[in-house]
Amino acid sequence: MAENTRSKVFHPIFGYPGPIPENQLPTKLDLYNHYRMLRNEDSKSTRDDIAKELTEVLVRIYNLASIPTISELKIKQYINSDIIERAKYYGKSIQNKQQPDRIQPIISEFNVLFDVSSCKCLIQEDKTRRSRFSVRKELANEAHETINDISAIYFDGRKDQTRVLVEREDGHLHQDTANEEHYTVLSEPGNQYVAHVTPSSGKAKDIARELTDLCRERN
Repeated sequence: MAENTRSKVFHPIFGYPGPIPENQLPTKLDLYNHYRMLRNEDSKSTRDDIAKELTEVLVRIYNLASIPTISELKIKQYINSDIIERAKYYGKSIQNKQQPDRIQPIISEFNVLFDVSSCKCLIQEDKTRRSRFSVRKELANEAHETINDISAIYFDGRKDQTRVLVEREDGHLHQDTANEEHYTVLSEPGNQYVAHVTPSSGKAKDIARELTDLCRERN
């Protein structure tokens, strides 16, 4: 009898229903199988009621992980549209488990994180650039105060795409992108940051001129 009951709740695509594991962020599959479990436990519950309960469970798990979420209303909407509705559609389209070529893509689609985080942790390029410039400036100021005599220098660099201000025909400055040489200079002994120089080209004479001017300035 128990085996017969298990066979009734088994789904050829999603397997057996069961609770969401609360020690990790759930996948779409976890949520749908939890939904199926609640439906089996109380057939009188509406889909909206269960979606609301799933939302509460999901928010609790994200809170435990200290991850902010989007609004509960949006979460419930996504559960209805992206999980329940799609699973219902796939359930009708797959009548038995003898279609592995069609079943596997569906399993792959559901076996992914159901991401309801409100923070996507994107770092803007401009913020990164400003941060690098700020750190470089602090190091240069510190080096200027602590390094009096440079005994030897080491340097390395490369050509980068750099944002520059260019005066156009209208007489105004406009942002543009140019290939510039950028070199970092270190003082030895001590491996201390000295400065950042931008030669007019990658030719040896232009690099040497910048480095010579730097050493004269510091000594």
